Amino acid sequence: DLTSLTDPDADVELSVAFPGTVTSTNGDRVDPQTVQWKLKPGIVSTMTAQARYTDPSTRSFRGAAMWLGLSSLGVAGLIGILAWYSRDRSPRFAEPSDPPLD
Repeated sequence: DLTSLTDPDADVELSVAFPGTVTSTNGDRVDPQTVQWKLKPGIVSTMTAQARYTDPSTRSFRGAAMWLGLSSLGVAGLIGILAWYSRDRSPRFAEPSDPPLD
């Protein structure tokens, strides 16, 4: 809010450096990550800028989730193999020892 600044020859500039690439702004782009606004004295100025930024902890979460998923599939496969080899292999129905009577 520069309404209290009454000098019409005042030169007010604001530069902001973002951690990622600026995608849209109503200011001047100094470089892909820096925006500069030249503000007029005596009026209220609206400054907008949007930047794209990937949080480094997001990448580590993705890697951890991948390893957790793969290890879970490996453990499930190991349990399945152990269950298959230790299953009951006895016959379900026994052969009759005596022939049926007519």
